[in-house]
Amino acid sequence: MRVRGLIAAALCGVVLVGFGRPAFADTTVPVVAAGSTTAENAVLQWSSDLLPTGMRIDYSGVGTLGAQSQYAGGVVDFAVLEFPYETPPARPFASVPLVAQATSITYRLTIGGTRVTGLRLSGATVAGIFTGTITRWNDPAIHADNPGLALPDSRIIPVVRSDSSGPTAVFTGWLAARHPDLWHAYCDGCGSRTSYPNAGQFVGQAGGLGVAAVVSTTEGAIAFSTPPYDRSLHLPDALVRNAAGYYTAPTSDSIAIGLTAADGSGDPGPVFANPDPRAYPIVGYENMIVPTTGLIEAKGRTITQFAAYAVCAGQASASLLAYGPLPMNLSRVALDRLRQVLDRHVGVVGGKERRRRLPPLRTQS
Repeated sequence: MRVRGLIAAALCGVVLVGFGRPAFADTTVPVVAAGSTTAENAVLQWSSDLLPTGMRIDYSGVGTLGAQSQYAGGVVDFAVLEFPYETPPARPFASVPLVAQATSITYRLTIGGTRVTGLRLSGATVAGIFTGTITRWNDPAIHADNPGLALPDSRIIPVVRSDSSGPTAVFTGWLAARHPDLWHAYCDGCGSRTSYPNAGQFVGQAGGLGVAAVVSTTEGAIAFSTPPYDRSLHLPDALVRNAAGYYTAPTSDSIAIGLTAADGSGDPGPVFANPDPRAYPIVGYENMIVPTTGLIEAKGRTITQFAAYAVCAGQASASLLAYGPLPMNLSRVALDRLRQVLDRHVGVVGGKERRRRLPPLRTQS
């Protein structure tokens, strides 16, 4: 990972020629943005980092659905989305990989007065819990994952999101891709879903922080969540068995390694099945939705400078905030798309005027 980080840093140094230096952002203008609450901490941190340069990004964490609507209606200059548009809007855009995230499995379990912090779960066990076929903590499947643990004969209390969310889309996509028999028996014909199906049989709670709060106060509870929320409430995350058969926790490194199988198309299949033994298996990334037409030059430059900072230097703070850094393959995709966007809005790459007609930009929601 250290070597990959150095290579990614070198890639940023080469590709950022033509983006301008944020430290001299005298030509930038205020930009309004909205997007997912999961990415909010990272975007606010990057905005704070750049504020001394004169760059101002006003970001509202309204959720992906709200941000999709606001972007389509021209209310915001850019958006950050956890899951793609089902029907792309008329306002054209490019999708720029921005921040890596994991869907964690967090829980509260006490044995003999001691909190359990190293729980291991296979994918099939996780799928069984969240489809209602595994209902007690001493189930043989959980015991097989944790042979040295004296598991209690007590009820498992699954907690799911009651609202539409990106973590739900990632988690249900993983269930559909990796454990289709269990998932389709629970939800006939379901694939990835932004709202958890048949949620009434479990405990439902709106918002990622709300879910984590329920787990933190409920003995025997377990939920799919995200590491930043878990960390904020000092909750443990289960080690989930990956495609190589290793149990891994959702650390910044394991998240990034999991995404080395991504090609930037948004297809999560190869990511869920990454054969690297260090990879965390339930990972995804959020996209910055950048307009490809219709912005004044100053806004186009501001947005691309902000995104370039986020994709490069900003990834260090993303790791500190319990996200994963974008691996080099996604950084390359992001910077390539940003160069094309900048060329359209500003017409300058590498200090040279390029007011030529470009081929259609490949977009991906």
